Amino acid sequence: QAITAFDDVHRLYPNQAFARDSWLEVARSLASLDRLLEAAAFYEKLAVWYPQSAEAEQALWEASMIYYKRGRPADAARLLGLLHQDFPSSSILRRTTFWEGKSLMARGDVAEAKNVLNLVAANRRFDYYSLRAQRVLTDTSNEPQVWPKAASVNLTVPADVAHAERADARLGTDDEAE
Repeated sequence: QAITAFDDVHRLYPNQAFARDSWLEVARSLASLDRLLEAAAFYEKLAVWYPQSAEAEQALWEASMIYYKRGRPADAARLLGLLHQDFPSSSILRRTTFWEGKSLMARGDVAEAKNVLNLVAANRRFDYYSLRAQRVLTDTSNEPQVWPKAASVNLTVPADVAHAERADARLGTDDEAE
């Protein structure tokens, strides 16, 4: 009944801020009842009706994650694409770009997914989503990955004992003298 009442508020007062909030409450209520696809539909309606609101950004994110987790990666990728289009300066842009890549991968668009994930991986080399994107790219490719120079470590070992002894002699160390 509460869900119907909140939906009625929007129908009666569509231009009021509390109408937008009512749909957000409907979506949250449905999600708490594990009626996730219905919740996603309300999140999506909110984003369509109020595209420039802060709630729209959050609604697109919530709906896309519901779709992704419910095995609908095409819908998730579509909404994440809208989020990037409508909110290019979003504080969650790196997160949403990563998940757009994962959604594209899940729907089978591997080439486009790799393009998107490479954007995430190349931008900031050592943040959470960059590392996750690098991992996904490594797991889905036989091609060697280019890692940042800061992460490169020279792990070469002398080829044989004679080489090690020559290196010691150049350094002026001698195990027998000790």
